[in-house]
Amino acid sequence: FHLLRADGELFAKLWQSESQSRGPDLKEHLVYTVRCPTGAEWRFRRALPPLTFDVTDSAGKVLAMSRPEADPGSPDSPRQHSVGVKSHVSRVRVASLMDVSVVICGLLTISNLM
Repeated sequence: FHLLRADGELFAKLWQSESQSRGPDLKEHLVYTVRCPTGAEWRFRRALPPLTFDVTDSAGKVLAMSRPEADPGSPDSPRQHSVGVKSHVSRVRVASLMDVSVVICGLLTISNLM
């Protein structure tokens, strides 16, 4: 996938790059890579439960994470204004100096692939 700026210029490329065994269950987890034309690269590792992602740089340092929140229909979840659309709520945490747009664009693109 090509992620484009508002003017149509290439912002980054995103692709499913690999599967990795991770954790005590040794199940394979999907890994997506986002690379900017400058060469900066981030990996989005999808784990269980669904909608759980860790975003790391090429050295493996965690720069962002996404974790599912309570079921949108439950009394514990924030109020939602969706009509006839099944939705989910995730908490996204981003490290200082990390480009939030890379994280949000990556998560939205990957979640639409699932």
